[in-house]
Amino acid sequence: MLGSPAEQLDVASLFQVVERVPWNAVSPDQLRQGDEYASALLSQPRPEGIEPGEWRRFQASAFKARGWVSMRRSRYAEAEQYFLHSLQLRPEDADTSAHTAMVIKAQAQTLPRGSEQYYRRVQEVVYHLARAVAHQGGEELNIEQRRNLSVFLRTYFDLHYASDGSHLAAILKAAEVNATPDVNYSLDARRLISAR
Repeated sequence: MLGSPAEQLDVASLFQVVERVPWNAVSPDQLRQGDEYASALLSQPRPEGIEPGEWRRFQASAFKARGWVSMRRSRYAEAEQYFLHSLQLRPEDADTSAHTAMVIKAQAQTLPRGSEQYYRRVQEVVYHLARAVAHQGGEELNIEQRRNLSVFLRTYFDLHYASDGSHLAAILKAAEVNATPDVNYSLDARRLISAR
C-alpha cells in the first residue's frame, strides 16, 4: 500500500490533480481521493520557489475541490465554507461563485419558506449568482454558461422579489466588482414576495 497523497506527490503535482477534481470526481472513490489530495495540498507549507500569489491559487483550488466533494456528498453547509475560502483566495473564479450559490440554495430549501432565515439565504443566492454572471476578466464563465445562469438568476430573482429589474441591475453591478456581498448587502424586504 502506498503512502498518503502528500507522501507520493510534490506540491505542484498535487495541484495538478486537485485542479481536476471538480470536473472528474463523481464516484464515491473519486470523491474520497479528491478530498484526500485537496487536504494534502492544504496541509503543505508554501514551498520555496512558489510565489505567494501562485500559492494562493493552489490553496484556492484545494478549497474549491473540497467544496465540490462536500457538495456532491450533500454536505451543503460544509461546501459553502470551502467555496467561500476559495473565493477569498481567488475572487476572480466565477465558477466557484456559481457553486456557492447552488449550495446556499440547497440549504435555503430546507428552511421554512417566508422565514427570515429563508430570505437571508435567498439574498445570498441572488448575489452569488449575480457574481457568476457579471464577473468578467480572470476566470469568467463561458458565453453559454453565462447565458444559462443569467436565465436562472432572473427566474430565481423574479420568484422571490417584486421589482422592475433596476434592483437586480444594481446587484449585478456590485457583484461585478466584489466576489462576496458587502456586510450591508440586503434586498429590500418590502419587495420580497411572501410565501406562496
